[in-house]
Amino acid sequence: MSTPDSSTSPIWKKWSSVVAIALLLMTTYQYGLGQGRHERQLDQYAAAKAQYDRLQSDYADLKKQYDSLQQSQESLQKQYAALQAQYDRIEGRKAHR
Repeated sequence: MSTPDSSTSPIWKKWSSVVAIALLLMTTYQYGLGQGRHERQLDQYAAAKAQYDRLQSDYADLKKQYDSLQQSQESLQKQYAALQAQYDRIEGRKAHR
């Protein structure tokens, strides 16, 4: 009588094939999940980079506008000081008459 060898029995071959296929499917599934996460991260990075670029552009435009307004303010302050001095001279002349 011969003992059945478990490594060559048809049931063992079938189960080893099923286990191998299951492991292959799980590995493939995990790889697909990793790819999906990676693509989502790339999309999120691209969106964040685009938003950063827009903000940087907006900042440059607003900085130019701020600098222009600051120059206008300085010019108006100089004009105000000159007009205030002129007014004080005129009022000073009226007071001496």
